[in-house]
Amino acid sequence: MSDKSLTVREKIALFPHSPGVYRYYDASGKVIYVGKAKDLHKRVAQYFVPPERLNVKTRILVSKIADAQFSVVDSEADALLLENNLIKQYKPHYNILLKDSKTYPWIVITNDEFPKVYLTRRVDRKSGTYFGPYSSVSHANYLLEFFRKNYPLRSCNLKITGDAILRGKFRPCLDFHIGRCKGCCIGAVSKEEYSSYITEITRLLKGGVNEIIREYEAEMKRAASELRFEEAQVCKNRIESLKKHYSHSIISSAADTSCDVFSLVFDGQEAFGNFLRVRGGAVIQSLNLGFKMNI
Repeated sequence: MSDKSLTVREKIALFPHSPGVYRYYDASGKVIYVGKAKDLHKRVAQYFVPPERLNVKTRILVSKIADAQFSVVDSEADALLLENNLIKQYKPHYNILLKDSKTYPWIVITNDEFPKVYLTRRVDRKSGTYFGPYSSVSHANYLLEFFRKNYPLRSCNLKITGDAILRGKFRPCLDFHIGRCKGCCIGAVSKEEYSSYITEITRLLKGGVNEIIREYEAEMKRAASELRFEEAQVCKNRIESLKKHYSHSIISSAADTSCDVFSLVFDGQEAFGNFLRVRGGAVIQSLNLGFKMNI
C-alpha cells in the first residue's frame, strides 16, 4: 500500500512516541501548520478528537488537513530549532492564526545612523530590517544575548546623529563604563566601525556563520604572521565563540554542510523513508513517509 492511499488518521497512527516536528498539508499540498512535540504520537492525536472538544480555530485547521508528515529528532531542543527553521521557510497560515492573537517575535536592526538590535512582535518595515519570525522567544533572546556578549552595541533609545555627537548632546551610560558599548553617543567609536558590527550580525542572521568563521581564521593567520598577536587572539576568541554558539545542535550547526540526505528503514511490513535538505548547516526542509507493504 502506498503512502498516498493512507488516510490522515492512518498516518498519524504510525507517528512514533519520539520528539520531533509535525507538518499538516492542505489538499493542494501546501504546508498550513508546523508544530513541535515531545511525543509526536500523543501530540498529533490531540487534534483528531470529537470537534466539540476543539476551539473554533483548531476545528477549522483540522477540517483543512489533507496530509500529515513528521520528522524525528534527538531532543526537544532540536525539535524547537527545526520547527523554527520550517516556519521561517513555509510561513504556514495557521501558525499565525492559532497563536491566540499573538504574533511571533522578530529580531530587528533599525535604520538609525547607529542602529539598535532588539526583539519585537510588531513589524514596521519602514523602521528597519526584520529577521524571523522565531517560534520561540527564548531562542530569539539566546541570539540577542550572543550578540550583546560579542558586539559592543548600544542599548539606549537615544536619537544619535553625527550632529548631536558634535554638539556634545549626550553623556555615556553605564554600558559604556562597563565595556558593553563603545560610546557611539559621544563619538568614541566611528560610524564605520559600528557599521562593521551591524554588517556581521546581519550576515549571521542570514545564515552566513561559516563564511564569517573562515574570514576570521584567515585574518588570525595573517595577524600572527605579522606578529600582531593581540589581534590574532581577538580573532581566535571570536571563532571559538561562534563555533560554540552555532554547533550546539544537529539541527543548526557551524558545520559547513549543504546536502540532501535520504534514508529508508524497514520494520516488518512497514517502511519509513526520510529526507532532509541541509543548507549551511541548518535543516531547512524535512519529509518523512510511511509505507505499508503487502508482501
